[in-house]
Amino acid sequence: GYVTSYNMGTGAPSLSVDAFAGSAEKADWVIGVAAPGGSTSSVLVYVPVTGTTQAAAPGARYGLQDAAKTTVTLQASPVNGDVVAVICDNLRRDNVVARNGQLIMGLAEDLIIDNPYFPIMLQYQSPFGWRFIS
Repeated sequence: GYVTSYNMGTGAPSLSVDAFAGSAEKADWVIGVAAPGGSTSSVLVYVPVTGTTQAAAPGARYGLQDAAKTTVTLQASPVNGDVVAVICDNLRRDNVVARNGQLIMGLAEDLIIDNPYFPIMLQYQSPFGWRFIS
């Protein structure tokens, strides 16, 4: 789940919980920051990309910073609900999101980001492949 609000005075968070193990209400939870992955989270971890290639992991927002054309390769075996985002910090019009065997918006071709001012956010939706989300 994710934090929906936070009371700075008391330190009490309000959470939207997707799932938990067990049958009783939880009164003793320990909350911490998770690493990228699992990707149903609404918060993506920013990852600066300073080279020309990057293997994508779910739950990451990749900022393409290299002056040259950069390719982000999606995972070959994504899990339903995985989310990956790409931001063209380098302002190039030829950066690529490589599909790695999966469809992107129903197409069997890589995505060329020709508008660097439009962040790309993709979610894997089985059996349709990667789809744009907002």
